[in-house]
Amino acid sequence: MLQDIKNTVKQSAIYGLSRISLKFVSFILTPVISIYFTVSEYGVLDRFERFWQIIFAISLFGMETALLRWYTLTENKEEKKSLIFTILLYLTGLNIVLILGGIVFSATLSQAIFDSSGYSNIIILTFLIACFEALMVVPLSLLRAENKPGKYLLITIASTVIALIFQLYFLIYTNNKLEGIFISKFIAPSLTFLVLLPFLIKRINLKFSFRHLKELLAFTFPLMLTGVVSTLLNSVNRFILGFIGKPDDVGLFSLASNISGILTFVLISPFQLAFNAIFWQKLKDSNAARFFTKSVTYSFLLYVWGALVISLLIPYIIKIYIPTKPAYWESQKLVSILSMSLVFYGMLTVSYMSYHHAKRNDLIFYFQCGALVLNIILNYLLIPFWGMFGAAISTLVSFYLLIVFMYYFSGKYYFIKYESLKLYVIFILAGFIIFVFQYFEIQPKWLDIILRLLACVSFPLLLLPFRIYEKIEIQTAKKIINRYLKLNV
Repeated sequence: MLQDIKNTVKQSAIYGLSRISLKFVSFILTPVISIYFTVSEYGVLDRFERFWQIIFAISLFGMETALLRWYTLTENKEEKKSLIFTILLYLTGLNIVLILGGIVFSATLSQAIFDSSGYSNIIILTFLIACFEALMVVPLSLLRAENKPGKYLLITIASTVIALIFQLYFLIYTNNKLEGIFISKFIAPSLTFLVLLPFLIKRINLKFSFRHLKELLAFTFPLMLTGVVSTLLNSVNRFILGFIGKPDDVGLFSLASNISGILTFVLISPFQLAFNAIFWQKLKDSNAARFFTKSVTYSFLLYVWGALVISLLIPYIIKIYIPTKPAYWESQKLVSILSMSLVFYGMLTVSYMSYHHAKRNDLIFYFQCGALVLNIILNYLLIPFWGMFGAAISTLVSFYLLIVFMYYFSGKYYFIKYESLKLYVIFILAGFIIFVFQYFEIQPKWLDIILRLLACVSFPLLLLPFRIYEKIEIQTAKKIINRYLKLNV
């Protein structure tokens, strides 16, 4: 059991570094972008990012999850090779069609989304980026399925560095900076895919399997639809804010979302990448139930702790991070709400696996649609009164209710017990701490900073009186700490 947790943590840490590298690009670029872009222009850039995510969900077609499932459960090597070739050929054909469609309808899409046909070139680039990113997922998923997180890390970091170099160049030295950003986003995945081609070729044979394709499409079609709906669920706030909010609201909301997104890249995505692969490997183990339960509890604790740190430190960090544009500083007021929203959204991975196990991905789609409709309704109700705060609250409520319903019905297919009382205690305590620091001014500033740092560091210890940790877990933690201290004496 302990070894399983260690392996999960180890893989999550390695995958985390790959995700951190991606976020590092955004972290470096945001202050640079703030120099050249107004708050409203930043909002346009973010809407393009959201549009890219929708196209990416279509171009990938849920094949990442399918590849991990079938590749892990298939024992015959030749059948595995046929599976990979089938997926690759299908994605290639699908993405060619999507690119051609993007070229033909680029002006129409630009007019519909941005009320201007001047963005048609970027629309085409968006399709190209999404398609190459989708193809790149195939060899990267194979590395995950074969438990090669080190190689995965190396490749993603290399791709990230390439993207960073080109984006900085286009931002600083070219006139059309918006288009330049997307040209650089196209260069990185296309080069990475070419580099990975030899690795991919060794793992395929030229046997296309219609049987595999039929099974895969039945499994992935709901996943693709879910991916699109999920992106809309995370993006609809921006579009509604653009229609009924203030001109700068979209930009401020987008920046707050990107800052909160640190939580996703540093903690949530690494766990998801590791758990999605480990789930299928652990499914038949005798200790699987306890392992999954504890994975939920401690991943939730880690997510909430991360959200707490981001929320408490952001008022000071953002002024250092973007010193030249005080107009951007207002975004920090939204970070705590959006960070807590991501905590709930991050927990969906565990519930998803229950539905993946039962091949009931259609239900995930229906739940996501319900959350999307609720989010839209709440946005139209709350934004006229509270502006971008209304949009943030809508997101929080929608994500919370989504995870509640997903978990409740998942037990019918593969029950993973949540230690619900512990989860609520963790969330409420963190929420209380954030509330105190946000709404009660502490003077002098140096005392405020010290108390915020102290709250961040001591949060896991503050949970001790609430019996969040089991006796054996505390004893194990003490052993690990003592062992570490002995090694460093």
